[in-house]
Amino acid sequence: MIFSFDAPPIRLYNLIQIIEYVYPCLTAWRWKTVLENYRLQAKIFKALMHPARLAILNALQDGEQCVCHLEAILGCRQAYISQHLSVLRDAGLVQDRRDGWNIFYGVGNSKLFDLLTMAAELSGIQAAGWQPAPKSAGCPCPKCNPQEPGALAAPVEALALDLMNERTE
Repeated sequence: MIFSFDAPPIRLYNLIQIIEYVYPCLTAWRWKTVLENYRLQAKIFKALMHPARLAILNALQDGEQCVCHLEAILGCRQAYISQHLSVLRDAGLVQDRRDGWNIFYGVGNSKLFDLLTMAAELSGIQAAGWQPAPKSAGCPCPKCNPQEPGALAAPVEALALDLMNERTE
């Protein structure tokens, strides 16, 4: 029997010592758990600390976009936008989807837009309304240049035949 009221006082004293030792450890464990929760929140705010990332998230309010659309909206280079999208993706704020050659980015949780709106209100500015991205003639994505599924195959086949004819001449 570990503990009974008939136990000598020395055992009760040992039990009190054990509790006094274990309780601070449990309290420290709880504090570490609380700190870990704060670290996860800080990771989100750290990802939001750059104006370009906020602009990208504002552009994504219209739905998922490919990098070519973000280039048109923001007027920045593809490499610059991709670096910021990587930070947002690592923080879990942005998700990507591959469609052929294109990668489309979108926000997984729409509550993020509520957070951005509140941040704009706290800073004393109104959230900027984004216009839809202009369609670009040079953009190969299906959003800018919708084509029939077989429409691209015919020009490619013609180009391949021309190349083969040049080699045989």
